[in-house]
Amino acid sequence: MVGACAASHAITMQYIGTNKGQAVKLSGSVMPGNWFAGSLKFKIDGVDTFTLCGDLTTQMTGSGPWTVTKVLTSTQGVKFEKAGRMVTSFYGDAISNNTKAAALQLALWEVLHETSGTFDLTAGDVKLDASTSNYAALISQAASYETMPASTGDAWRYVSTEGGFQGQMTPVPEPASLAILGVGLTTFLRRRRRK
Repeated sequence: MVGACAASHAITMQYIGTNKGQAVKLSGSVMPGNWFAGSLKFKIDGVDTFTLCGDLTTQMTGSGPWTVTKVLTSTQGVKFEKAGRMVTSFYGDAISNNTKAAALQLALWEVLHETSGTFDLTAGDVKLDASTSNYAALISQAASYETMPASTGDAWRYVSTEGGFQGQMTPVPEPASLAILGVGLTTFLRRRRRK
């Protein structure tokens, strides 16, 4: 029901730039070449938001704006369900550190695009080239993200049929954060009415 409600109106996303992460070189069969791995900064309906790429097979061109729909990763199949748990589990910690942000991005790409069924960034469809700066730390951190995601949790997946948009992911705020936000908003409105 939440996914259906969220998808019922158009959302606008505008690319602002990169956040934390680093340049990486991929040499596997899925999009080999030089890429930025890490969090990106978008304006989503005018609000600055950090995202992680959920689509390695499409290259983002331009900065938008794009009209997008957001859907829950738990409704998108096993790979997106696992990726959503990873985003929910590690997003807050990862987007504040270059190595962690790049490693989380690599782990997401591996989970979403590897066809062998084995998580291994040193071989396969999504392969981190050994010439990448900070290679050993990225491999180790990405593997820890893959093996330790929460058993529950969900993320938003932003998708569009407009050209040049690359699918993005953000965590769904947990109920406690929403409750605190609601209490704060209620308090603010009550005080405002008194004046």
